[in-house]
Amino acid sequence: QSHLVVRRHPAGRLEGQRAGVRGDHGEPLADKAILRLVEGVADLWVLFAGQIEAMDGWKVCAPVRMQTVTVRHHPPGMTPEELSDHNLAWVSAINASGEAFLTPSKLDDQWMVRVSVGAEPTQRHHLERLLELMQKATAAVEAE
Repeated sequence: QSHLVVRRHPAGRLEGQRAGVRGDHGEPLADKAILRLVEGVADLWVLFAGQIEAMDGWKVCAPVRMQTVTVRHHPPGMTPEELSDHNLAWVSAINASGEAFLTPSKLDDQWMVRVSVGAEPTQRHHLERLLELMQKATAAVEAE
């Protein structure tokens, strides 16, 4: 399994930048290998966004671009303030668990959560576990 290592090169030197992307053993990765890695991760973030949209009460908040999926849980009947508090509570619970780290952020003055799906070692089962954590955390917050 290879990991991306990007080394700094002077700006504007595309050849140097390409040569700086290396596998585990320091070998330069060809453009096709880089593209396969990026496409594999891109498939995951598109899949994850689709799973969020398919779940009741969940919403993808912004177009998915380059690894970051922004989400909100929308239980019925909450005011905008309650909705923000709710989303901060469940993301805090997941972060406190140590199983995942998600970033709360504001969009249109409402709290939402940023999920980064860009690390090359991320696999589908990691995202499936994250979905479970999200559902359990929101259920626990709603039960309080």
